[in-house]
Amino acid sequence: MKSSLIQSRLANVLLMLVFLWAVFVFALPKIQDYGAQKKELNDIYTHINQIQYKCLIYTEFKEWIPPELSSDAYSQTLLQSTDSQLYIGNFTNTSTNDYNTFLTNLEKVTFDVKSSEDFVKKERTMDFLLPFYNKNNTFSDQGLTDFHFINYVENLIYTFNLEASWAIGIGELKKIWDEIEPLKVDNIQEWIFAIPLKFEVTWQKTDIIDFIHFFENVGSIRIDEWDMTLYEDKFISKVLEGDKPGPWYNIYMNHLA
Repeated sequence: MKSSLIQSRLANVLLMLVFLWAVFVFALPKIQDYGAQKKELNDIYTHINQIQYKCLIYTEFKEWIPPELSSDAYSQTLLQSTDSQLYIGNFTNTSTNDYNTFLTNLEKVTFDVKSSEDFVKKERTMDFLLPFYNKNNTFSDQGLTDFHFINYVENLIYTFNLEASWAIGIGELKKIWDEIEPLKVDNIQEWIFAIPLKFEVTWQKTDIIDFIHFFENVGSIRIDEWDMTLYEDKFISKVLEGDKPGPWYNIYMNHLA
């Protein structure tokens, strides 16, 4: 009986050792794997909720730009050039709505601003102060043509009672930043060009002083946040030839020079 009891206990110990070995070799790794998968699933769930209600974090946004945009050079450059401050400040959802609702509301707000009377007025003002050049020279108001430019300069000479010796024309268009501060060329950069022109004017001192004062201030604007103010004073009491006089007339409301 004693021998049988010893053998039984040894068999139990051996069976227990085999069971523990099986647990450590097979079951425990599976349990750890299930635990890791559960944690990963929970992290993914939390992350999805964050994306649904907040937004992608900036590093993910930069990494997850859809590859289909690679064929759209403008959009690709715009997204790649977006810095963290701009992204966090404008695309982080601070409301209680989900992120899709936030983006829809943001789109509506942006559209309302861009279609507002004030914004449209500012855009038209900038298009007038810094017109684009229409190389087709068509007789229309779409851009600045050789004809409009020459006529503009001639009207200036006439308005300020000057005599001039010159050759007016658009001989070249020059990037204004080339000699000052070279800018990185990309698909969203809107270059501003100048039309170099040199000529001599003569006449009375008062007319030349008015002429110089006009060129120092024409098209000058001051931008303060959303407010844009055009330069104005009473130094010149003239109306540019071709302009319509009125109570709110401002002679400096002409092409930036």
